[in-house]
Amino acid sequence: MKQLFVLCLSATLCFPAYAGWVEVGKTSSWTIYVDPGSYQRTKSIVRMNYLVDFSTNSARKIYASSIDTAEYDCADGRYRLLGFVEYTGSMATGEVYLSHDKAADWEGITPNTMSHLLWKTACFGSPNNG
Repeated sequence: MKQLFVLCLSATLCFPAYAGWVEVGKTSSWTIYVDPGSYQRTKSIVRMNYLVDFSTNSARKIYASSIDTAEYDCADGRYRLLGFVEYTGSMATGEVYLSHDKAADWEGITPNTMSHLLWKTACFGSPNNG
């Protein structure tokens, strides 16, 4: 439990479901929400928290939602995941299934993907801009 507290504190990943989540995209498998209050911009890099809520139709059976923190490079069109917490319930409820707080390598943005949607939201304020 102490490790989870440290993870939440260091990566700012533990947000209750009632935080300022704003829906930015939806498919038959998932709904994506961002927390505008988590935006941190340093030059062309934006750090942002987002919540992925998987539908009951999703192939994911082990966890139902996750809160992730990522950085988006608005100038070079790339992103990297900084950490995540997966939950057994929807909208970051239930028990923590898995958490991770090690930054991944930078990856390019592939058009028409979840990462593209989030990059446009982080860098341009809306998935419809950019």
